[in-house]
Amino acid sequence: MRNWVVHEVLQDAAWQHPNVEVVSPSKRFTYAQSWERVIRLANSLRNLGIGKGTVVGVLDVNSYRYFELQHALSIAGAVVHTINFRLPLDDLVYTVDHAGDEIVFAWEGFEQAGRALQSHVRKVIWMLDSYEDLIESGSAVLHEHGTGPTDTFSIFYTTGTTGRPKGIRYRHQDMLLASLQIAHHLAIHDTGAKLQTHDTIMPLIPFFHIHGWGTPFFAPYLGAKLVLPETADASAQLELIRNEGVTWSNMVPTQLHMLLQALSEHPSSGGDSSGASTSEPTLEPTSEPTSDRPAAEGTNPAEAAAATEDTSGVANPQPQLPLHVLTGGSPLPSGIAQRATNVGIQFSLIYGGSDQLATSISAIQTSTGTKQTDRLHTLSTRTLPLPMVRVDVRDVHERSVPRDGQTIGEVWVQSPWLPDGYVRDETRSREVFIDGWFKTGDLAVWHKDGSLHVLDRQKDAVKSGGEWIATSVIEAIISELDEVAMVAVLAEQSEQWGERPMAVIQLDKADDSSTDVGAESGADVGADVGAGSSAGSGVDVETERATPDSPTRAFANESGSTDSRSVFDRRIRNHLYAAVEQGRLAKFWVPDRILFVDSIPVTSAGKIHKSALRKTLEEK
Repeated sequence: MRNWVVHEVLQDAAWQHPNVEVVSPSKRFTYAQSWERVIRLANSLRNLGIGKGTVVGVLDVNSYRYFELQHALSIAGAVVHTINFRLPLDDLVYTVDHAGDEIVFAWEGFEQAGRALQSHVRKVIWMLDSYEDLIESGSAVLHEHGTGPTDTFSIFYTTGTTGRPKGIRYRHQDMLLASLQIAHHLAIHDTGAKLQTHDTIMPLIPFFHIHGWGTPFFAPYLGAKLVLPETADASAQLELIRNEGVTWSNMVPTQLHMLLQALSEHPSSGGDSSGASTSEPTLEPTSEPTSDRPAAEGTNPAEAAAATEDTSGVANPQPQLPLHVLTGGSPLPSGIAQRATNVGIQFSLIYGGSDQLATSISAIQTSTGTKQTDRLHTLSTRTLPLPMVRVDVRDVHERSVPRDGQTIGEVWVQSPWLPDGYVRDETRSREVFIDGWFKTGDLAVWHKDGSLHVLDRQKDAVKSGGEWIATSVIEAIISELDEVAMVAVLAEQSEQWGERPMAVIQLDKADDSSTDVGAESGADVGADVGAGSSAGSGVDVETERATPDSPTRAFANESGSTDSRSVFDRRIRNHLYAAVEQGRLAKFWVPDRILFVDSIPVTSAGKIHKSALRKTLEEK
């Protein structure tokens, strides 16, 4: 690479790996063919008046078109705005106006959004109508435009759950460094999402979200085959995995849950590929943390989120799916982690975000002598900073907390690709971008080996009697039950303790409620979170908490009666108190209330949308 700009990774792949394929359900090209198409497209873009600094929006699913546009716009020196099609239309239009988009490339599946943008930009180019014509009419001679590593390559926006979405710009060198460091981290460490040149990669993280976590850049960099699912649902994704020999993918935990469901429904066939759609695509979903060992009393707050049942030696009739998965965006629930392991999926957890890019990924540090029985626990909870990333965990006085695996603090991040603030938002920038560090708003504990266990968003954690309660820990334990499709633990105001945890649960619609999954489920999933102790807070955990014999406060609606939900309430409480007895959960962390709902909202990034859920419950 001569100039350290994005399109050079595809240029290099066309030279070093010319016959490796880029595959969509409707198209199949080699890297050499893709590079020629990208050159032709870049020259046609110039004829449209797109040049250095022009902001161009892309409204599309993960397709060969989107892959090619990112590299063609790099050649043109333009700025790619990866439009988040999951935002409410009003917010989507706001991001286009705020970013200063001049032209938008829109796939016809997003016709409503595309038409809404026509009065806000110079031109909307409809992909199915014009895209191939632009390639055919363009010259095959490469004309570069003096783009350098410090020029802006892309702009994208945070989800905006507490206000308008915030824009972040990244330079060519930022995006390349962060993306390639993901590949390097996964290559050099012992980790579930091991990544190598012979892998076949299928990104399920949408390109609008941090460019699909860098896959359009590190796939050609590695010379790996790239499969782009477009509008495939979970069953069609499973068929692509089988037909194209996919060995590596990225996805949020909800997507992993959906893929596991598809595997159970189609254990040997590829499923019904009719899941592809020309309307609103289903690219994405959400979930939480996990592990694989029982914990002794007094273990750290992080480990309760994750230990997982040891099924070694148990016959497993389940279909197998040998796939390496990089997952993140929200904690990974213990139940999902164990089910994935049971079918042969190996995974790693990534931590980062739109306003910091990749920060850390879980891996096994052989120097620590990690046992095989601890592997699942480590990979599902504890992440190691990427090369060139510095992490600090600080208390409210901005002092580093001890690396004891118990003291909770806020995560601060520093890296070569960290932006200096949000686009045209000095107020919010000053609040979180401080002296070269990014104040994440995430709560975590730090371990002696430098690994990090992120427990919760600070705004989502519960503070009861002066003590933090990490909601992800409770969510992980509840998620171990097969009946639970999704769970969110929220703070509820308490006159006595300030706040108390409340669990909101979406049950699996396919659940057979006759199966007893009470205290004798015995899943060794997690560890102690200050087991049975309020750490001097003065909280009387014996009197404040609800008990297994407390009256059920279920929430009846069309999908189930109060009586049936009372049964689930009792099972969930039995399971939580089994975790208390096993030393995996403090007594005062058991939720006072359990509510059942038909569905739990998720954000555009596939995370549980807790603020929207709170609002819905307040209205009820």
